[in-house]
Amino acid sequence: MMTLGEQIAASRQQQGITKRALARRTNISETALYGIERGTILSPRFYVVVALAEALGLSLESLAIDVPSPTKRPYDRGDTHA
Repeated sequence: MMTLGEQIAASRQQQGITKRALARRTNISETALYGIERGTILSPRFYVVVALAEALGLSLESLAIDVPSPTKRPYDRGDTHA
């Protein structure tokens, strides 16, 4: 499976869009886009991913975005009584 950054880069390149043009379309810096594509930014903010997906005509599902599940609180041991 390709990483998020690899998927963004592949789609961008297939569509003939430069990094500069995509950064302008999404209002993110070229440095941030470079980091996402290269994998140095592993968890970009959700709104950035949404903007990139929309600009490239991709669905979030196609990008295989994992939404983290809520973590249990330290005192929550799964007990059914209070």
